[in-house]
Amino acid sequence: MAGVFLASAILTGAIWQLALRARVLDLPVSRSAHNEPIPLGGGLSIALLVFLIASYYFRQGLIPLPEFMAIAAALLVSAIGLADDIVQLDIKWRLSIQIATCSGWELRTEFGRAAKYAGRAGAHLVGKFIQFYGWH
Repeated sequence: MAGVFLASAILTGAIWQLALRARVLDLPVSRSAHNEPIPLGGGLSIALLVFLIASYYFRQGLIPLPEFMAIAAALLVSAIGLADDIVQLDIKWRLSIQIATCSGWELRTEFGRAAKYAGRAGAHLVGKFIQFYGWH
């Protein structure tokens, strides 16, 4: 566990420095908890490490595929969040991608009919969302 903590501290620090050099900063607004610009992306280091550790355990046969797919979906959703922080993605695209990502892994789970129906409901919701915004 100490190795994971150390790796997360080092990776977060490296991403922090890269963000500073590239000027990938979160500028404070009225509802911000900070008063000065701060680098973005530190949370991605944690998500990436969780995914790498889960990948190792999956390859060892210690994590079943449905749980591994859920972690992979979470990594994708966190990457979309970071992209949104950097370039301000349109809410309709960001939300559609996030819903589709989460719905997609639900369809692959082994939790029975409830998960299949939840995944179909998510896919149906994305379809309605697309119709509502007229993206056809």
